[in-house]
Amino acid sequence: KYGTNPLLADTDNDGYIDSDDIFPNDTSEWEDSDGDGKGDNSDSHPGLKYFQNDFQFVLSILVSISILVIIGFLGVIGLRKNKLDERDASEEEKPTIEVDYAYEGMPAVNEIENQELTDVESKDEKPVVEEMRSTSHIDALLDELPTPPKPQKITPPEGTPVNEYGQKVWADETGQVWCQNSDDSILRHDAATGGWVQFHNY
Repeated sequence: KYGTNPLLADTDNDGYIDSDDIFPNDTSEWEDSDGDGKGDNSDSHPGLKYFQNDFQFVLSILVSISILVIIGFLGVIGLRKNKLDERDASEEEKPTIEVDYAYEGMPAVNEIENQELTDVESKDEKPVVEEMRSTSHIDALLDELPTPPKPQKITPPEGTPVNEYGQKVWADETGQVWCQNSDDSILRHDAATGGWVQFHNY
């Protein structure tokens, strides 16, 4: 029996003999998987030597994230500095622009530019005239076209009786049924839907 045989001693009576019990005097602990000195039962991370509770684990994650943020920030600053240095170097290497001044007897630069602008404007004016001519030709053709006849105004035939709702209902020669309301608005009967559709007289 444990505790009575000195060869199988169990000092804390936790069911693990002292030779197998890493904590022979602690009844709640007997193993230490990660060897950090804290028993597995009270160690929140028994497989990780450096974390004995959740606070240490969270703290290590926060420290790691902070280090990554600092490294990223320093990297961004370094890239910006390199871009600024390259920009300054490119500005220093820009060649000097030489300006040719007009010699005696040569036209001035402003005169050449004005002449070019005048030539461009004269070229641009020609298509405008042609466009106006083509437009006037179209207008003449439109004037020659006959005016389309206006649609016939729908009115009830003479002697059409008024129903109890103050409406005149009749059918024309094609069999289309019409209705004139008391306010002279016209409705057309839609045979497909069985409803009435507003008709706008011209």
